[in-house]
Amino acid sequence: MTPIDLEELAERVESGSGADRELDSAILDFLNDPLAEPTWPFVEGSYAASVTPPLTTSLDAVVRLIEEKLPGWNHGYATGWYGQGTCGGFVFPAGAGTDLLRAVISKSAPTPARVLLAAALRAMKEEGR
Repeated sequence: MTPIDLEELAERVESGSGADRELDSAILDFLNDPLAEPTWPFVEGSYAASVTPPLTTSLDAVVRLIEEKLPGWNHGYATGWYGQGTCGGFVFPAGAGTDLLRAVISKSAPTPARVLLAAALRAMKEEGR
């Protein structure tokens, strides 16, 4: 199996739409152990399904992930990004204030949860997590 990295996961988050439980699981697998084999195929009703947060659809789940993996980082998103009916999101380190030049940005995804998740994954990559 080809190794997955955070950029590839962020791209998959941005290019998809709706719930993607396999992608939710792949992200958690990677963040918990980047060298582990993925626990796919994802089976609804399985134990993995009961403990995997819905990252691709839930802002609450994404914010919890940011708080755990990027403690103290700020985040935000905007809808109607570039007038295309998509969303834009960003995360930036604590202490950066409103200096968005230090922000890690996801330029476009169909939902707030997906765009914020993609930005968070790229921030984790930059931070070496």
